[in-house]
Amino acid sequence: MSVPLHAVQFYESAACLVLFAFLVLVGRRKRVDGDIIAAYTLLYAIARFALEFFRGDADRGFVFGERLSTSQSIGIMMVGLAGGVLASRHRHQTPSQGTQTDRHP
Repeated sequence: MSVPLHAVQFYESAACLVLFAFLVLVGRRKRVDGDIIAAYTLLYAIARFALEFFRGDADRGFVFGERLSTSQSIGIMMVGLAGGVLASRHRHQTPSQGTQTDRHP
């Protein structure tokens, strides 16, 4: 019997490539130290949450009455954490912190 499967590894690789390109652009315009890692955490958690719907393996663990996989529940927590970090860092930023001069002497 043949079971149709999605190439989730390919989807994740493509998502990570797009994420990398986006983070390169963000890195050029970052306003606060830590922006890139927080943006990566936020966007990767969203991508992983979506990709989990396409996985076909039963051994990924489930929470909330088997509605979400373990990775999806972790993704939700990471979106909240990274979103909170980004929001609080930018809310408490002073104008002098936002301008970044040359990194190298």
